[in-house]
Amino acid sequence: MRALTGQGGVAEAVLAVSRAELALQTAVAVRDRVVSAYQDVMRMPI
Repeated sequence: MRALTGQGGVAEAVLAVSRAELALQTAVAVRDRVVSAYQDVMRMPI
């Protein structure tokens, strides 16, 4: 946000984007694991 208002530097903006991308990738990986575990449980015979 600070880069958009002209208060921050380019390096700071790049670092913030990198951190956001890493957080998104982590969230997607966790979601994929949860969905996979749910599907495995649903396939179990009763």
